[in-house]
Amino acid sequence: SQAFPVPDSISFQEAAFSEPISCCIRSLKKIHVGLAEDLLIVGAGPMGLMHLQVARCLGVRIFVSEPDASRLDKAKEMGADFVIDPVRENLAEIILKHTDGRGVDVCVVTSPAHAALSSSFQVLAKTGRVNIYTSYLDKPLIPMDADTLHKNENLITGSEGRTEFDFHQAVRLISMGKVDVRPLISKRVGFEEIENGMRLAMSGETYRVLLEHSL
Repeated sequence: SQAFPVPDSISFQEAAFSEPISCCIRSLKKIHVGLAEDLLIVGAGPMGLMHLQVARCLGVRIFVSEPDASRLDKAKEMGADFVIDPVRENLAEIILKHTDGRGVDVCVVTSPAHAALSSSFQVLAKTGRVNIYTSYLDKPLIPMDADTLHKNENLITGSEGRTEFDFHQAVRLISMGKVDVRPLISKRVGFEEIENGMRLAMSGETYRVLLEHSL
C-alpha cells in the first residue's frame, strides 16, 4: 500500500522528491494556509525551498528569512516575493512594513536555529499560525511571550510526516509542472560514488544529492 504509481512524464529524479514535497503539503495544511495570505518561511535550505514551491501554488505572498546569501538568491530565483537576511536586516521591521503593521498570517520554521524559531513569534499577525517543521535534537526550551500569544489567539503546531493523499497531491503537482524540483538537484552520483555522495549530502553545502541507478 506504500507503492505509488507515477506518470511517465515524471523522471526518476523528479519522483524522488515526491516524499519531501508531500511532507511540505502536510505542513502547510496544518496551519490552514489561505488564499492571498502572507507566509514567512524561516530557512531556505532544501525543505524551506520545497515549502516555497508548494506555497506558490496557494496564491500567498511569501517572505523568506535566511542568513546565507546564496540560499537567499535561490529563494528569490524560485519565486519568493521578499527575501530577508535576519543577521544584517531587521526581520520584524521589514515584515511589518510590507504587511501594513499586521505581521504574517502563517509561518513555517524549517531552520533548527533557536533564534529562528523565536523570531517567528515576533512577526505573527493576530490569529497567526506557526508550524515547526524541523528537528531540535538538543530539545531546547524556547522563550516566548505567552501573554501576546494568548491575546492574539496564535496557534503553534508541528508536523513531520505525510498522508497517502498528500503523496498523491505531490506527484500531481510535479507532473503538472506546478512544482519544479530540478533546481534543487545539486549533484547526481552513481553507486560507485555513494560514499562521496553521502558526504556531500551531509555537508550542508548542497540541496539534494541523488543516487542514480539503472534498471
